[in-house]
Amino acid sequence: MNSRNRYGVDGVMIGRAAIGNPWVFNEIKYFMKTGEHLAPPTIDGESGCPPKSTLIRSIEWKGERLGIVENEASLC
Repeated sequence: MNSRNRYGVDGVMIGRAAIGNPWVFNEIKYFMKTGEHLAPPTIDGESGCPPKSTLIRSIEWKGERLGIVENEASLC
């Protein structure tokens, strides 16, 4: 928020680390809406596996072969 207010940027880039922390997007949306930090996910909410919708969307976007290859390391 400091950079947004100080420099008037319209957005920020989120790096590949988001692959290992897909919850970062919910944390950012929550912070932008409330100005408060969201509590980290509990073990129940963090299975370590991305939702199936992630794979499905990747296949729809990149095709079956590339969508699966790029996601196979994180599939459970």
